[in-house]
Amino acid sequence: MTRETAKKFLPIIEAYANGETIEVLTHNHNEWRAFSEISIHDSDDVARFRVKPKPLELWVNIYALSMNAYTTEDEALRNRVRDGRTVHMREVV
Repeated sequence: MTRETAKKFLPIIEAYANGETIEVLTHNHNEWRAFSEISIHDSDDVARFRVKPKPLELWVNIYALSMNAYTTEDEALRNRVRDGRTVHMREVV
């Protein structure tokens, strides 16, 4: 492994060491799957691995004609006006 390859792969190794889920791109390149053991043979392998993305999580105040999104529940509740309701939304990854 070259130093440049090691630099590219370092974030993956650090995330793996910290218990995060590592995913590998399947051979037909259309799906990411959780991977339990990492092995790298050449610099092209680096592109096949990623840290599983964390889902986007928002709290949305919904009104009759509009909606506003916030990154925390507290912020959404503080900014909600009387006729709105707050909905918690989480992206499915």
